[in-house]
Amino acid sequence: MTIVYALRNLEGGIRRHVIALIEGAVRAGHTVYLITDFTQADQNARLWAQPGERFHLIDIKIKSAPGPWDIRTLLLARQALRKLGAKPDVIHGHGAKGGIIARVLALCLRCRSAYTPHGGSIHAMHGAFLNFLYVAVERLLVPFTDRLIFESSYSMDEFAKRVTDASHKAVLNVNGIPEVTPDLSPWPRSLGSSADPLRLAAFGLLRPIKGFDTLIDALSELRKSGVLFSAAIFGEGSERASLEAKVRDLGLSHCVRLPGETADTLYEMRLAHIVVQPSQFESFGLVTLEAQALGRAVIASGVGGLKHLVTDGATGLLVEPNSPTQIKEAIRRILNNPDATLEMRKSAADQAREYYSETAMVNGALSIYESLCPKEPR
Repeated sequence: MTIVYALRNLEGGIRRHVIALIEGAVRAGHTVYLITDFTQADQNARLWAQPGERFHLIDIKIKSAPGPWDIRTLLLARQALRKLGAKPDVIHGHGAKGGIIARVLALCLRCRSAYTPHGGSIHAMHGAFLNFLYVAVERLLVPFTDRLIFESSYSMDEFAKRVTDASHKAVLNVNGIPEVTPDLSPWPRSLGSSADPLRLAAFGLLRPIKGFDTLIDALSELRKSGVLFSAAIFGEGSERASLEAKVRDLGLSHCVRLPGETADTLYEMRLAHIVVQPSQFESFGLVTLEAQALGRAVIASGVGGLKHLVTDGATGLLVEPNSPTQIKEAIRRILNNPDATLEMRKSAADQAREYYSETAMVNGALSIYESLCPKEPR
């Protein structure tokens, strides 16, 4: 089978999701093409993307907003596929722009199409005009979509509310992560003191929607309350300068770092006691799931897919978005209740292992493709 993936750029959680699908498809013996704007890819994607016999990268300039320039993008993508001799069986788009490219291209090439929104077309985060435009385009393209694949029940429900009810085409294929061994050793009861400073970490694109400004305000409050800690916010993005300025202005430069992207997210998570995901929107919440699987304590905003991953007080702690005080109090609750925190970490790790397998996710996607492209009987 020949599979084409299309997405605007390789960054953040969507990068890890698509790379897992590509690697799984190649291992299963399928030929894969990836259409993306590689100039916008993050550092980890650049290290990963090595074209081979069964994997081909098609690097095309893709603008974020839909518009007439997409016609050129589609023409270039079609031309590149023809030049490579590709005859796609299915084209799977990821994110709002990737979904547009995939479905129009599938119509042109007369092959099957699949689409995973990843929240891009269902979150009201683009501004009024772009939100209206994306929803209008989605409604136009749904009749030409063979399968809508959702990585969380939250995404599926929101698509039905904001776009249209396409339950006859919708399928849930839950996001997953590689199998890892959790560290569930008890923490010292002096955690947060000079003898045992607390270690916190956060991961994601440095954009307003990720809520890292709120986290920095929370860390300022935590410092004033007497807790000793070090914190690292990993990632790159448009908010780097303003976040660095906030850290300096609040006098946190000695204990809060913004080290940029990390080549090994799981390694950095293992070094932390608490992982915080203070997002304003998340269709799934891959960072939270990875932290739970590793046995870290998790604090997350009670929004979107995060509410499905975190049961407050049982597998992590939920806070309101944009609330520094609630984040600070959640951290103190973790420190003040070590026995309950250990049980919470164990429950979260068990949940991650039982329900969120990357292997199951990849096999699920391949099964969907195969159902769209049944083999002809000999």
